[in-house]
Amino acid sequence: MCGKWAPVDVVADAAKLPFQNESFDFVISSHMLEHHWMPIAVVGEWCRVAREYIFITVPRKDLTFDKDKPVTPINELLLRHIGAIVKTLDSVPDDHWNIWDIHEFRNFVGYCAAIYNLEVIEFQEKDDKVGNGMTVLFKKRKSNVNSENSQSEERYQSETLMEDQDLEE
Repeated sequence: MCGKWAPVDVVADAAKLPFQNESFDFVISSHMLEHHWMPIAVVGEWCRVAREYIFITVPRKDLTFDKDKPVTPINELLLRHIGAIVKTLDSVPDDHWNIWDIHEFRNFVGYCAAIYNLEVIEFQEKDDKVGNGMTVLFKKRKSNVNSENSQSEERYQSETLMEDQDLEE
């Protein structure tokens, strides 16, 4: 199947999948997350439908046609996630909503791991398939409690926003 198109079984918003909780052993996403306005919410939805693993590959800015585009900082993703930045028709990009370099993808991975109680099993700065992306393999921890996730999210957001403010000064 590798290198071939698979038939489409379901068409749905990646942040609102029509499946019951823990319907699948794992979720695999290759070069899709950069197309979604709310990638943090998408990872949360994948955590909901996966029993154990989430495997994500995204393009790496310096290895694709995104090389001349600005990186999407974690701060922007956080603001989108809480609704402080709203998608408008004027803001539709040519191709990718999210552009990641190694640093910002690591920030994104760290944030998702913190709020969704995930363990990072593997992180590849250059994927070993095509070589133009970065890959992360998450494993769900057994205690995925929403209140814990909310507290982790609030703590991470405030720490990240404070770090960014320090960098700007």
